[in-house]
Order: sequence, then C-alpha cells, then structure tokens
Amino acid sequence: LPDYQTVKSATDKPFDRENLADILGLFKIRSLILASLGFSAWVFLVFGLAGWMPALFMRQYELNAAKAGSITGLIYVLGAIGGVVGGIMSDRWQKRNKRGRFLFALVFVLGGTVTKLILFLSFGSALKLIVVLAIVDAFISNLATPAYFAITQDVVAPKLRATSLALGANLIFLTGGAWGPTVIGSVSELMGGGAPGLTGALLYMVPAGMLAALFFIIGLRYYASDCEGIVDEVLAEE
Repeated sequence: LPDYQTVKSATDKPFDRENLADILGLFKIRSLILASLGFSAWVFLVFGLAGWMPALFMRQYELNAAKAGSITGLIYVLGAIGGVVGGIMSDRWQKRNKRGRFLFALVFVLGGTVTKLILFLSFGSALKLIVVLAIVDAFISNLATPAYFAITQDVVAPKLRATSLALGANLIFLTGGAWGPTVIGSVSELMGGGAPGLTGALLYMVPAGMLAALFFIIGLRYYASDCEGIVDEVLAEE
C-alpha cells in the first residue's frame, strides 16, 4: 500500500497544467464525445418522460397522486432490471465484435425510441395495457445505459477513467436530464395542457431519440480505433 508521503504528494497538487491538458484531451476523443452527445439526447427524452409520467396518469386516467406515483414507481423498478441485463449483454457483444458496446447502445436507443413512440400513441387505451407498454419501454430504454458508461472507460487511459465518467455524467445530466422535463412541460402548455397537450408534447420529443441514434451511428466509426492502445490494467501505467 502507498505510504502517507506518497498519498500526500499526489494530493498536494490536485489540479495543474498536466491535469488540464488531460481533461482537454478528452474532448479530442471523437467516439467519447459523440457517445456523450448521443446519450445526452437520449436522457433528454428518457428523463422527460419519467418526470411527467405521474402527471400523465393523473390527467389521462384521473388517478390520484398516490396511485399515479405507485404505478410510476412500479414501472421504473421493473424497468431497472434492463440496466443489469444490458450490462451483461453489452459485455458479450464486445467480446464478439470490437465495436460491440457501441453497436449495443445504438440498437437499444433505436429500440427505446420505437417503444416510446408506441407508448405515446397508445395513451388513452386501457390502463393495464399502458402499464405493460411502459414497463417494456423502461426495460428496453435502460439496456443502453451500461454500454454508454463502459464506453467512457474503454477509450481513455486508466488514469483518466474517473474523470471521463464524471465528464460524461455531467454532460448528459446538465444538457439532457435537466432540460427534458422543462421543455416537455413548456411545449405541453403551448399545446393547451391537460392529457392531450402532454401526450402531444411527448410525441414532439421523439426526434430526440433519433438524434441520439444519429450521434451513435457517427461515433461508431471511431470507437474501435479510439480503443486501440488502451491498457486495461491500471497498475500497468506509471
């Protein structure tokens, strides 16, 4: 284990020109930036739906807040299983194809866009059907998440993996997660509010999923080359 002096010397200057150069260098990794932009657009749509799901149940099916919240919680608890499954599956794809994780994220961003479109168009049908469709959508939408965060690790040197993850997480939540519910709410008001306004606003947000897929399609061409030369073992780097 490192002694006190080693740890102290490493933390005395937590940020210097070398650190800055390393961080700026992350912006030159095309697959990383394109994947982050793609996932930002994806989170914009996913968080937008999640933020307004209880209100949509209340407006469309006249449920009280407790019932709408319970149904929404059930949907996303079951949907979270998709994250675990997605991690396992994307690792297997990567073993078979050097662009496997990127392809996996692309496929299930497209898949999740389709399931959301079906869900939005189906609102007004029987509540049980909507709940089933929403669970399927949440499951499929979560499949891509582990692949994206693995990509942030695949294309950077070991010493920058935590920084890369932090950069990606901040980018997607500041640009996508923070604005999805806000924009959908504003568009809903412009469309007259209520259940029709909210479902209409959600339908107008579907192109965000297509934009996410486009970023992944472009980034796919750079991913394998960006992975080349990256050493997996942290201790192998001085």
